[in-house]
Amino acid sequence: MRLLAAVKPWLRAHPLAADALLAWHVLVLALLVPADKPGRIAPPDAETTALIVLGCVLLVFRRRRPVHVWAATVLVGAVGVGHSAGATTATFPTAVALYTLATRWPRRQAVRFALTTAVATVCGLMVSDPSNWQSPTTYGAFTWSALSTAIGLAVQSSRAVLAAAEERAQRAEQTREQEAQRRVAEERLRIARELHDVVAHHVSVVNVQSGVALHLLDSDPEQARDAVTHVRRASGQVLDEMAHLLGVLRTNEDGAPVAPAPRFERVGELVESMGRAGLRVSCEVVGAARPLPPLLDLTAYRIVQEALTNASKHGSGSAELEIRYKADVLVLLVTSPLRADGSVGTGGRAGHGLVGMRERVDALGGGLTAGPRGSRWLLRAELPLAAAADGASVPAGAGR
Repeated sequence: MRLLAAVKPWLRAHPLAADALLAWHVLVLALLVPADKPGRIAPPDAETTALIVLGCVLLVFRRRRPVHVWAATVLVGAVGVGHSAGATTATFPTAVALYTLATRWPRRQAVRFALTTAVATVCGLMVSDPSNWQSPTTYGAFTWSALSTAIGLAVQSSRAVLAAAEERAQRAEQTREQEAQRRVAEERLRIARELHDVVAHHVSVVNVQSGVALHLLDSDPEQARDAVTHVRRASGQVLDEMAHLLGVLRTNEDGAPVAPAPRFERVGELVESMGRAGLRVSCEVVGAARPLPPLLDLTAYRIVQEALTNASKHGSGSAELEIRYKADVLVLLVTSPLRADGSVGTGGRAGHGLVGMRERVDALGGGLTAGPRGSRWLLRAELPLAAAADGASVPAGAGR
């Protein structure tokens, strides 16, 4: 078995050698007919042996010229049965050639080849002895022709099924690779968005408060100390949230410790932190607060966080936040006055923050608009409300 497993790949790579080996086996089988059973198949004489050898030589080229080899072996077989006036092993190469055609041609054409083979063989018998038409063995040519064709068609069908299965497997593998690449791209985008949302707010606080401390260091040490305290607190929060985020990235999905995502109910804390950073924020909730599905809950929090962060970095020191609960949509409005020099406030520069907010809103099927409105910068996000999910949050303590 090991030898056969080692030889098979070599034979597939050298089809001519494989056909020569097959022809040799057919030749040996055709010449080793028992001489004590003349009633069945006549033992080959010299002329029949020559025909058998010729037919087996033709089989060496059965894959390169299948139709030509089949026609030549049919002629050899017909001459053989005519010479022997009965069944003879000279038809063995014909059966192999007919099988080869059946594995390659459509079913109807293969049946025509089989009928032609059987008729040619029967005609050879009739020419040698017209009385053979009364012998039932004469029509055995139809039986072995049909058998060779049936085996060839079965092999063709099996190969087609195997090829189709391999094609489906390859297509499935390509689909899996494309899906994996798509998931990787989405995950990279999500990580980049989360990293921006986590870091930008607190870094903005650090930047503003460190500037205040530097400005007041000589004139008002106490207020400078308070600013440095805010810097220390904000930097500590950055480190904590970065540690949580990196912890998620370094662990797998099976039982990995995952930090809870920010909840919309913590908007009040976010407003207070922005106030400590020097941004005066007024917050108003319109309508009855209700539970939010987890994804919408996180998206709403991140939008408010990014909008207030941009107002702190690019605005003039104040912002208004309005949360409207409508029948089927949650509306978030963040406005901030333009600077005295007329430059754009919240998110005016082309950065990743506004892009990330649009991506989050688009993922929920909502809409987001941002831009100057008169003397103010307005950001408006509309998030469709879905059915409340388990564990959803309600924005408590959002106002001041």
